[in-house]
Order: sequence, then structure tokens, then C-alpha cells
Amino acid sequence: MKNVIKILMVISLLYFTGCEKADESNLKTGEVLQSQNEPLVSGAWTRKADMPGVPGVFSGIQFSIDGIVYMGYGGYEASYDYNFWAYNPSTDTWTQKSNLKGGFAYSEMVSFSIGKKGYTATGGQGFQSYAFSDEFVEYDPATNTWTPRASFPGGPRRQATGFSVGNKGYVGAGYLLDREAEEGPTETYYQDMWEYNPASDCWTRKADFPGGSSAAFGLGKYGYMLSGTTFWQYNPASNKWITKAEFPGLSRSNAVGFVVNNKGYVGTGQRYNENTLTFLKDFWEYNPETDQWLQQADFAGDPTSKAFGTGTKTKGYIKVGESDENAAERSDFFEFDPSVSD
Repeated sequence: MKNVIKILMVISLLYFTGCEKADESNLKTGEVLQSQNEPLVSGAWTRKADMPGVPGVFSGIQFSIDGIVYMGYGGYEASYDYNFWAYNPSTDTWTQKSNLKGGFAYSEMVSFSIGKKGYTATGGQGFQSYAFSDEFVEYDPATNTWTPRASFPGGPRRQATGFSVGNKGYVGAGYLLDREAEEGPTETYYQDMWEYNPASDCWTRKADFPGGSSAAFGLGKYGYMLSGTTFWQYNPASNKWITKAEFPGLSRSNAVGFVVNNKGYVGTGQRYNENTLTFLKDFWEYNPETDQWLQQADFAGDPTSKAFGTGTKTKGYIKVGESDENAAERSDFFEFDPSVSD
């Protein structure tokens, strides 16, 4: 079979849901906004209790609710992990939670929280996946239960990106691998973006994301996504994307993005250069009020990609993901405190 990879930048899908249709006039990007980046290294990392479960797992789901960190699932080597855990920062302890049983054991999923609930969507089964998912599931920590919700209408995919803003969730981008295509395995890369309303359990198509995503987070009234070194802001009210201050680090994929105390944080990931894969550990803070990036202390664990990462109100948390072969079976878990400065 020929090993031909076809890259398709998908600008629109074939259908919309029964929800309100997006205004096509809002599908254009806005003006470029610029600012100065000031160098500053701050923040401190502290090693915490290792995440239980399968060592070396990566590309799982993560979110926080009421100060509790939830992480689990993901791929490792040629399989995947069924475990789901809650971490309590006040006691530095992990508690195993209800697993997604019966058909939702995937890696490279998208996840976020809205209010008191957590959500996860899409993904691929195992590390080298043939199966892709469009499932969308809600987790309720009050009852420790998972409930299927309306399937993601963009179709099955993995490495999608998502975030929440207010009481809505947003999912898009990612890719689909078709190993059965006549011309050989093909990859379709997506740029669509969809809004989820938990009150109506309904999806609505929104303005396509203009780039290819690496990390994302929701902060205040906006969503933010990194594509290479271009940093995009999404305004749900106007349904428009505009560029903000350029990301000062290297271009990368599979980075971590989360929010702590009204600041955005992006770091780790991987970079391909002349057929060489390099894992990264640099870490950066974004201030939406000044539109500036500030360098933070490097991630204290091994350079890593596809890591687990999320933030609470005051701290950030990263469980090391995929690393070099000398650190492939790690479960290291670290807490980031942005209030510490050099």
C-alpha cells in the first residue's frame, strides 16, 4: 500500500445541526493586534504525588472543578488506559473515580469544564489508532457519573482542541486518518469550530479557526488558541477570530494550555526539525489585559509532549506525557505556583 498522506484543509462541513446557523459574514478574521513582550522568569514548580494508574500514559483528558483536578484515560505504547482520577491539592492525594465504560477508551481527546460539570469529546482508540470517535460525554462529580450527550456534529477525529467560555463549550480542529482510502492512508485536517450549549444539549457551527491548533484555553469572555507562534483570540459575541501578541516561544505541537488566576499559560510540547523530534519544557504566561507574554520557570519535569495539564483558581498542574525513551514510563505530577517570582 502506498504511504501517501493527503493534507486537506477543511473549510466547511456538509451539514449543520438543528441549532442556529452561524452568520457567514462573521467567518472572516479581524485586524492584527500587536504588543511588546517583556522578558521575565517567574513561577515555581513543586513535585507532588504521582498520578496513579498506568505509567507513561499521555494524551488523556483533564479539567478542574471547584479546586479539584480531574485527569485520566489516554494512550501508552500500543494501548490505552481506562483509569480516571481526582486530585485534591489540599491533601496531595488521588482518588479513583468512575470510569467511562463500554466504548469510550480513547486517547487524544478534547476536554474542558463548564460550571460544575466536566466534558470530553472525540479521540482515537489506542495510540496507533484505527478507530475514531465523535462521542461527547458529561461527567458530574457530585454523583460520580458519566452521561452521554449529543454527539459532536463535526464527525470523528482526534487531537481536536477545545475550551469553555462562560456557560458554553467550544470544540474543533483536529484530524481524521483514513487507512482504507484507495490511494493509501490519508489524513484530513479540520478547521471547523462548534459551540455546545449544555442547557439545550445542542451544537451550533461557528467561525472556522484560521490556523492549526497546538494549545487552547478559555479566559474571561474569550477563547484563545495557539497556532505555530500565532496566537488567536475568539470572541463568541461577534463570532470572530483576531490575532493577539505573537507567542515568543518556538513553534510547537501538542502543548499544554490552561488558566490560573485570570492569566493564560502555555508550555511544553514537541517540535519537528529536519526529521528530529525535540521535546520542550519552556513555559509562558499570557496577560489578556496587557496583551503581553512573560516567560515563566521551565516545567520542572522532563521535557514532554501530550502532557496532562489544567489549572485551578490559584495553581496549575501538569502530569508528564510523552517524553524521550529514557523517561517513557513516568507518572511525575507537578504543581505550578505563578505567585512566586525571582
